[in-house]
Amino acid sequence: MSVHELTLTSFAQPIWSVPHGRVVGWEALLRVQDGTRVVAPPIYLAAEGDDEAAWARERAARLRHLGVWSRLRFEATWLFLNVSPHAIRHDVADPDHFAALLRQLAIPPETLVLELLEAAIDDLTVVRQAVDLYHALGCLVALDDFGAGSSNLERLFVLEPDIVKIDRSLLVRAGERRSLQRSLRHLVGFIHAAGALALAEGVEHSDEAQRALDAGVDLVQGYRYGVPAPWEHWLCEGAAREQEWLLSDRDRLPDPVVPPSLFDWFAEIVTRWARGEPLGAWVCHSAPEPLLRLYCLNRHGMQLGATIHCRWRRPLDPVRYAPLEAGEGASWAHRSYFRSAIARPGQIVASEPYLALPDRDWEVTLACARRDGSAVLCADVAVDES
Repeated sequence: MSVHELTLTSFAQPIWSVPHGRVVGWEALLRVQDGTRVVAPPIYLAAEGDDEAAWARERAARLRHLGVWSRLRFEATWLFLNVSPHAIRHDVADPDHFAALLRQLAIPPETLVLELLEAAIDDLTVVRQAVDLYHALGCLVALDDFGAGSSNLERLFVLEPDIVKIDRSLLVRAGERRSLQRSLRHLVGFIHAAGALALAEGVEHSDEAQRALDAGVDLVQGYRYGVPAPWEHWLCEGAAREQEWLLSDRDRLPDPVVPPSLFDWFAEIVTRWARGEPLGAWVCHSAPEPLLRLYCLNRHGMQLGATIHCRWRRPLDPVRYAPLEAGEGASWAHRSYFRSAIARPGQIVASEPYLALPDRDWEVTLACARRDGSAVLCADVAVDES
Protein backbone atom coordinates (compact mmCIF):
# COMPACT_ATOMS: atom_id res chain seq x y z
CA MET A 1 0.00 0.00 0.00
CA SER A 2 1.91 3.02 -1.30
CA VAL A 3 1.46 6.34 0.48
CA HIS A 4 1.55 8.13 -2.88
CA GLU A 5 -1.58 6.29 -4.10
CA LEU A 6 -3.70 7.32 -1.12
CA THR A 7 -5.51 10.43 0.00
CA LEU A 8 -4.82 11.33 3.65
CA THR A 9 -7.14 13.78 5.41
CA SER A 10 -6.77 15.18 8.92
CA PHE A 11 -9.91 15.24 11.09
CA ALA A 12 -10.25 16.73 14.57
CA GLN A 13 -12.24 15.76 17.66
CA PRO A 14 -12.55 18.30 20.49
CA ILE A 15 -11.27 17.72 24.01
CA TRP A 16 -13.04 19.67 26.73
CA SER A 17 -11.93 20.93 30.12
CA VAL A 18 -14.64 20.14 32.66
CA PRO A 19 -13.91 23.04 35.06
CA HIS A 20 -13.52 25.61 32.26
CA GLY A 21 -16.45 24.37 30.18
CA ARG A 22 -14.63 24.93 26.90
CA VAL A 23 -12.47 23.19 24.31
CA VAL A 24 -8.80 23.03 25.32
CA GLY A 25 -7.51 20.51 22.79
CA TRP A 26 -8.08 18.64 19.55
CA GLU A 27 -7.13 15.06 18.78
CA ALA A 28 -5.87 14.71 15.22
CA LEU A 29 -7.46 11.65 13.59
CA LEU A 30 -6.55 10.24 10.20
CA ARG A 31 -8.97 9.46 7.37
CA VAL A 32 -7.57 7.43 4.44
CA GLN A 33 -9.02 6.87 0.97
CA ASP A 34 -7.77 4.64 -1.83
CA GLY A 35 -9.65 6.14 -4.75
CA THR A 36 -13.30 5.81 -3.70
CA ARG A 37 -12.55 3.12 -1.11
CA VAL A 38 -12.21 4.15 2.53
CA VAL A 39 -9.28 2.52 4.34
CA ALA A 40 -9.42 2.18 8.11
CA PRO A 41 -6.45 4.04 9.69
CA PRO A 42 -5.25 0.97 11.67
CA ILE A 43 -5.13 -1.04 8.42
CA TYR A 44 -3.20 1.75 6.70
CA LEU A 45 -0.68 2.06 9.51
CA ALA A 46 -0.29 -1.71 9.92
CA ALA A 47 0.01 -2.53 6.23
CA GLU A 48 2.67 -5.04 5.19
CA GLY A 49 6.20 -3.86 4.70
CA ASP A 50 9.46 -3.37 6.52
CA ASP A 51 10.09 -0.92 9.31
CA GLU A 52 11.03 1.85 6.89
CA ALA A 53 7.75 1.43 4.99
CA ALA A 54 5.82 1.58 8.26
CA TRP A 55 7.71 4.70 9.28
CA ALA A 56 6.97 6.28 5.88
CA ARG A 57 3.23 5.79 6.45
CA GLU A 58 3.48 7.16 9.99
CA ARG A 59 5.54 10.13 8.81
CA ALA A 60 3.01 10.96 6.09
CA ALA A 61 0.18 10.97 8.66
CA ARG A 62 2.23 13.11 11.04
CA LEU A 63 3.04 15.63 8.31
CA ARG A 64 -0.62 15.84 7.31
CA HIS A 65 -1.74 16.63 10.87
CA LEU A 66 1.09 19.05 11.65
CA GLY A 67 0.66 20.83 8.32
CA VAL A 68 -2.99 21.55 9.12
CA TRP A 69 -2.11 22.62 12.67
CA SER A 70 0.53 25.04 11.43
CA ARG A 71 -2.09 26.77 9.24
CA LEU A 72 -5.20 26.65 11.44
CA ARG A 73 -3.75 26.59 14.93
CA PHE A 74 -6.56 27.38 17.40
CA GLU A 75 -5.68 29.83 20.14
CA ALA A 76 -5.13 28.48 23.68
CA THR A 77 -5.60 24.83 22.70
CA TRP A 78 -3.41 21.74 22.28
CA LEU A 79 -3.05 19.36 19.36
CA PHE A 80 -3.16 15.73 20.55
CA LEU A 81 -1.00 13.72 18.13
CA ASN A 82 -0.82 9.92 18.22
CA VAL A 83 2.70 8.48 18.24
CA SER A 84 3.16 4.86 17.15
CA PRO A 85 5.96 2.53 18.29
CA HIS A 86 7.62 3.11 14.89
CA ALA A 87 7.62 6.87 15.47
CA ILE A 88 8.95 6.45 19.00
CA ARG A 89 11.91 4.39 17.80
CA HIS A 90 12.73 6.82 14.99
CA ASP A 91 12.40 9.88 17.22
CA VAL A 92 14.79 8.33 19.75
CA ALA A 93 17.25 7.25 17.02
CA ASP A 94 17.18 10.71 15.37
CA PRO A 95 16.21 13.20 18.09
CA ASP A 96 16.92 16.25 15.93
CA HIS A 97 14.43 15.28 13.21
CA PHE A 98 11.23 16.04 15.11
CA ALA A 99 12.59 19.28 16.54
CA ALA A 100 13.63 20.42 13.04
CA LEU A 101 10.17 19.59 11.70
CA LEU A 102 8.49 21.75 14.34
CA ARG A 103 10.86 24.63 13.57
CA GLN A 104 10.20 24.25 9.85
CA LEU A 105 6.42 24.46 10.38
CA ALA A 106 6.75 27.20 13.04
CA ILE A 107 4.79 25.11 15.54
CA PRO A 108 5.41 25.96 19.22
CA PRO A 109 6.20 22.63 20.95
CA GLU A 110 4.11 23.60 23.98
CA THR A 111 0.96 23.37 21.80
CA LEU A 112 1.49 19.62 21.22
CA VAL A 113 0.42 16.64 23.33
CA LEU A 114 2.04 13.44 22.07
CA GLU A 115 -0.13 10.37 22.75
CA LEU A 116 1.60 7.08 23.51
CA LEU A 117 -0.62 4.02 23.10
CA GLU A 118 -0.46 2.26 26.47
CA ALA A 119 -1.19 -1.21 25.09
CA ALA A 120 1.62 -0.96 22.50
CA ILE A 121 4.38 -0.22 25.01
CA ASP A 122 6.75 -3.17 25.34
CA ASP A 123 10.12 -1.50 25.93
CA LEU A 124 9.80 1.04 28.72
CA THR A 125 13.44 2.09 28.40
CA VAL A 126 13.02 3.31 24.80
CA VAL A 127 9.65 4.89 25.56
CA ARG A 128 11.11 6.70 28.57
CA GLN A 129 13.84 8.09 26.30
CA ALA A 130 11.13 9.35 23.93
CA VAL A 131 9.22 10.96 26.82
CA ASP A 132 12.38 12.73 27.94
CA LEU A 133 12.94 13.93 24.37
CA TYR A 134 9.41 15.29 24.00
CA HIS A 135 9.55 16.97 27.40
CA ALA A 136 12.92 18.54 26.58
CA LEU A 137 11.38 20.06 23.45
CA GLY A 138 8.53 21.50 25.53
CA CYS A 139 5.78 19.12 24.43
CA LEU A 140 3.34 17.38 26.76
CA VAL A 141 2.94 13.59 26.83
CA ALA A 142 -0.27 11.61 27.21
CA LEU A 143 -0.72 7.91 27.93
CA ASP A 144 -3.54 6.67 25.69
CA ASP A 145 -6.15 3.90 26.25
CA PHE A 146 -5.16 3.47 29.90
CA GLY A 147 -7.14 0.66 31.52
CA ALA A 148 -7.59 -1.42 28.36
CA GLY A 149 -6.00 -4.85 28.15
CA SER A 150 -3.09 -5.51 30.49
CA SER A 151 -2.57 -2.03 31.91
CA ASN A 152 0.24 -1.52 34.38
CA LEU A 153 -0.01 1.20 37.02
CA GLU A 154 3.78 1.20 37.31
CA ARG A 155 3.94 2.90 33.91
CA LEU A 156 2.44 6.05 35.41
CA PHE A 157 5.48 6.46 37.63
CA VAL A 158 8.07 5.21 35.14
CA LEU A 159 6.90 7.33 32.19
CA GLU A 160 5.58 10.36 34.15
CA PRO A 161 2.98 11.45 31.57
CA ASP A 162 1.28 14.82 31.81
CA ILE A 163 -2.15 13.44 30.85
CA VAL A 164 -3.65 9.94 31.16
CA LYS A 165 -6.52 9.04 28.82
CA ILE A 166 -8.82 6.56 30.57
CA ASP A 167 -10.16 3.95 28.18
CA ARG A 168 -13.89 3.94 27.46
CA SER A 169 -14.21 0.32 28.65
CA LEU A 170 -13.71 1.48 32.25
CA LEU A 171 -16.59 3.96 31.93
CA VAL A 172 -18.85 1.23 30.59
CA ARG A 173 -17.94 -1.25 33.32
CA ALA A 174 -18.39 1.43 35.99
CA GLY A 175 -22.08 1.46 35.07
CA GLU A 176 -22.48 -2.16 36.05
CA ARG A 177 -21.87 -1.83 39.79
CA ARG A 178 -21.43 1.06 42.19
CA SER A 179 -18.24 -0.52 43.53
CA LEU A 180 -16.72 -0.19 40.05
CA GLN A 181 -17.72 3.48 39.98
CA ARG A 182 -15.83 3.91 43.25
CA SER A 183 -12.86 2.10 41.74
CA LEU A 184 -12.92 4.53 38.83
CA ARG A 185 -12.88 7.44 41.28
CA HIS A 186 -9.87 5.96 43.06
CA LEU A 187 -8.11 5.38 39.72
CA VAL A 188 -8.54 9.07 38.91
CA GLY A 189 -7.12 9.87 42.34
CA PHE A 190 -4.16 7.59 41.60
CA ILE A 191 -3.57 9.41 38.30
CA HIS A 192 -3.66 12.75 40.11
CA ALA A 193 -1.26 11.43 42.76
CA ALA A 194 1.14 10.56 39.93
CA GLY A 195 1.07 14.20 38.86
CA ALA A 196 -1.08 13.81 35.73
CA LEU A 197 -4.43 15.08 34.49
CA ALA A 198 -7.18 12.50 33.92
CA LEU A 199 -9.03 12.48 30.59
CA ALA A 200 -12.09 10.27 30.02
CA GLU A 201 -12.26 9.27 26.35
CA GLY A 202 -15.11 7.65 24.45
CA VAL A 203 -17.88 9.45 26.34
CA GLU A 204 -21.01 8.87 24.26
CA HIS A 205 -24.06 9.08 26.52
CA SER A 206 -25.23 11.26 29.40
CA ASP A 207 -24.92 8.45 31.99
CA GLU A 208 -21.31 7.83 30.93
CA ALA A 209 -20.64 11.55 31.17
CA GLN A 210 -22.01 11.62 34.71
CA ARG A 211 -19.82 8.67 35.75
CA ALA A 212 -16.74 10.41 34.36
CA LEU A 213 -17.55 13.70 36.08
CA ASP A 214 -18.44 11.98 39.37
CA ALA A 215 -15.06 10.24 39.22
CA GLY A 216 -13.34 13.64 39.12
CA VAL A 217 -11.80 13.65 35.63
CA ASP A 218 -10.30 16.89 34.37
CA LEU A 219 -10.92 16.47 30.64
CA VAL A 220 -13.52 14.66 28.49
CA GLN A 221 -13.66 13.52 24.89
CA GLY A 222 -16.21 11.53 22.90
CA TYR A 223 -19.19 11.64 20.59
CA ARG A 224 -21.34 13.37 23.24
CA TYR A 225 -19.02 16.36 23.03
CA GLY A 226 -18.20 16.29 19.34
CA VAL A 227 -17.70 13.70 16.59
CA PRO A 228 -14.51 13.72 14.51
CA ALA A 229 -14.90 16.16 11.63
CA PRO A 230 -12.72 18.06 9.16
CA TRP A 231 -10.92 21.01 10.73
CA GLU A 232 -12.92 23.44 8.60
CA HIS A 233 -16.10 22.23 10.30
CA TRP A 234 -14.89 23.44 13.67
CA LEU A 235 -13.79 26.75 12.18
CA CYS A 236 -17.25 27.37 10.72
CA GLU A 237 -19.66 25.62 13.06
CA GLY A 238 -18.07 25.88 16.50
CA ALA A 239 -19.43 23.60 19.22
CA ALA A 240 -22.25 25.51 20.91
CA ARG A 241 -24.51 22.47 21.33
CA GLU A 242 -21.75 20.32 22.79
CA GLN A 243 -20.76 23.11 25.19
CA GLU A 244 -24.36 23.31 26.42
CA TRP A 245 -24.33 19.55 27.05
CA LEU A 246 -21.02 19.74 28.91
CA LEU A 247 -22.21 22.54 31.19
CA SER A 248 -25.45 20.65 31.83
CA ASP A 249 -23.53 17.46 32.70
CA ARG A 250 -21.03 19.32 34.86
CA ASP A 251 -23.60 21.25 36.88
CA ARG A 252 -25.97 18.33 37.52
CA LEU A 253 -25.55 17.26 41.13
CA PRO A 254 -25.37 13.51 41.87
CA ASP A 255 -27.86 11.90 44.22
CA PRO A 256 -26.72 12.17 47.85
CA VAL A 257 -25.05 9.04 49.23
CA VAL A 258 -26.43 9.70 52.73
CA PRO A 259 -30.20 10.44 52.90
CA PRO A 260 -30.84 14.02 54.08
CA SER A 261 -33.20 12.75 56.80
CA LEU A 262 -30.40 10.67 58.33
CA PHE A 263 -27.97 13.58 58.12
CA ASP A 264 -30.49 15.78 59.98
CA TRP A 265 -31.00 13.06 62.60
CA PHE A 266 -27.26 12.80 63.20
CA ALA A 267 -27.00 16.59 63.58
CA GLU A 268 -29.61 16.45 66.36
CA ILE A 269 -27.79 13.58 68.12
CA VAL A 270 -24.49 15.51 67.89
CA THR A 271 -26.12 18.53 69.56
CA ARG A 272 -27.39 16.42 72.47
CA TRP A 273 -24.06 14.57 72.77
CA ALA A 274 -22.14 17.87 72.81
CA ARG A 275 -24.33 19.00 75.72
CA GLY A 276 -23.17 15.94 77.68
CA GLU A 277 -26.19 13.64 77.32
CA PRO A 278 -25.10 9.99 77.59
CA LEU A 279 -25.60 7.85 74.52
CA GLY A 280 -27.45 4.57 74.93
CA ALA A 281 -29.79 2.14 73.26
CA TRP A 282 -32.43 4.91 72.94
CA VAL A 283 -30.29 6.49 70.24
CA CYS A 284 -30.51 3.59 67.86
CA HIS A 285 -34.19 3.02 68.55
CA SER A 286 -34.82 6.44 67.05
CA ALA A 287 -32.31 6.02 64.23
CA PRO A 288 -33.57 5.94 60.64
CA GLU A 289 -32.50 3.24 58.24
CA PRO A 290 -29.75 2.64 57.03
CA LEU A 291 -27.74 3.71 60.12
CA LEU A 292 -25.65 0.77 61.34
CA ARG A 293 -23.80 1.90 64.48
CA LEU A 294 -22.58 4.78 66.64
CA TYR A 295 -19.29 5.06 68.52
CA CYS A 296 -17.12 7.68 70.16
CA LEU A 297 -13.38 8.33 69.70
CA ASN A 298 -10.99 10.36 71.83
CA ARG A 299 -8.75 13.11 70.43
CA HIS A 300 -6.20 10.46 69.41
CA GLY A 301 -8.67 8.31 67.46
CA MET A 302 -9.02 5.59 70.12
CA GLN A 303 -12.55 4.22 70.54
CA LEU A 304 -14.13 5.02 73.91
CA GLY A 305 -16.53 2.34 75.14
CA ALA A 306 -18.49 -0.22 73.19
CA THR A 307 -20.11 0.26 69.82
CA ILE A 308 -23.86 0.99 69.85
CA HIS A 309 -25.43 -1.20 67.15
CA CYS A 310 -28.71 -0.32 65.46
CA ARG A 311 -31.57 -2.68 64.80
CA TRP A 312 -31.11 -2.35 61.04
CA ARG A 313 -27.74 -4.05 61.14
CA ARG A 314 -27.70 -7.60 59.82
CA PRO A 315 -26.24 -10.26 62.13
CA LEU A 316 -22.47 -10.60 61.90
CA ASP A 317 -21.16 -14.00 60.88
CA PRO A 318 -20.25 -15.37 64.34
CA VAL A 319 -17.48 -17.63 63.08
CA ARG A 320 -15.58 -15.83 60.37
CA TYR A 321 -15.62 -12.25 61.65
CA ALA A 322 -15.93 -12.62 65.42
CA PRO A 323 -12.34 -11.33 66.00
CA LEU A 324 -13.36 -8.01 64.44
CA GLU A 325 -16.55 -7.50 66.47
CA ALA A 326 -15.32 -5.70 69.59
CA GLY A 327 -14.48 -2.06 68.83
CA GLU A 328 -13.60 -0.70 72.26
CA GLY A 329 -9.96 0.37 72.40
CA ALA A 330 -9.51 0.12 68.59
CA SER A 331 -7.65 2.97 66.91
CA TRP A 332 -9.37 4.66 63.96
CA ALA A 333 -6.86 7.54 63.83
CA HIS A 334 -5.84 6.63 60.27
CA ARG A 335 -9.38 7.00 58.92
CA SER A 336 -10.04 10.08 56.80
CA TYR A 337 -13.29 10.89 58.61
CA PHE A 338 -11.46 11.17 61.97
CA ARG A 339 -8.77 13.46 60.56
CA SER A 340 -11.37 15.63 58.81
CA ALA A 341 -13.52 15.93 61.94
CA ILE A 342 -10.56 16.89 64.15
CA ALA A 343 -9.55 19.52 61.59
CA ARG A 344 -13.06 21.04 61.57
CA PRO A 345 -14.47 20.80 65.11
CA GLY A 346 -18.20 21.39 65.39
CA GLN A 347 -18.80 20.51 61.71
CA ILE A 348 -20.27 17.24 60.42
CA VAL A 349 -18.03 15.59 57.83
CA ALA A 350 -18.74 12.56 55.63
CA SER A 351 -16.25 10.02 54.32
CA GLU A 352 -16.08 8.56 50.86
CA PRO A 353 -17.68 5.08 50.68
CA TYR A 354 -15.24 2.42 51.93
CA LEU A 355 -15.16 -1.26 52.86
CA ALA A 356 -15.74 -1.23 56.61
CA LEU A 357 -14.97 -3.56 59.49
CA PRO A 358 -16.34 -5.79 60.80
CA ASP A 359 -19.20 -6.28 58.33
CA ARG A 360 -17.15 -6.04 55.11
CA ASP A 361 -19.95 -3.84 53.75
CA TRP A 362 -19.56 -0.59 51.86
CA GLU A 363 -20.31 2.24 54.23
CA VAL A 364 -20.05 5.98 54.73
CA THR A 365 -19.08 7.43 58.10
CA LEU A 366 -20.47 10.69 59.43
CA ALA A 367 -18.29 12.28 62.11
CA CYS A 368 -18.27 15.42 64.24
CA ALA A 369 -15.71 16.55 66.82
CA ARG A 370 -16.55 18.53 69.94
CA ARG A 371 -15.50 22.16 69.63
CA ASP A 372 -12.62 21.60 72.05
CA GLY A 373 -11.45 18.59 69.99
CA SER A 374 -11.65 16.25 72.98
CA ALA A 375 -13.84 13.60 71.31
CA VAL A 376 -15.39 12.63 67.98
CA LEU A 377 -18.84 11.06 67.50
CA CYS A 378 -19.09 8.70 64.52
CA ALA A 379 -22.04 7.09 62.73
CA ASP A 380 -21.62 4.35 60.11
CA VAL A 381 -24.24 4.33 57.34
CA ALA A 382 -24.78 1.44 54.93
CA VAL A 383 -24.43 2.35 51.24
CA ASP A 384 -26.99 0.99 48.81
CA GLU A 385 -25.04 -1.26 46.43
CA SER A 386 -27.84 -1.63 43.88
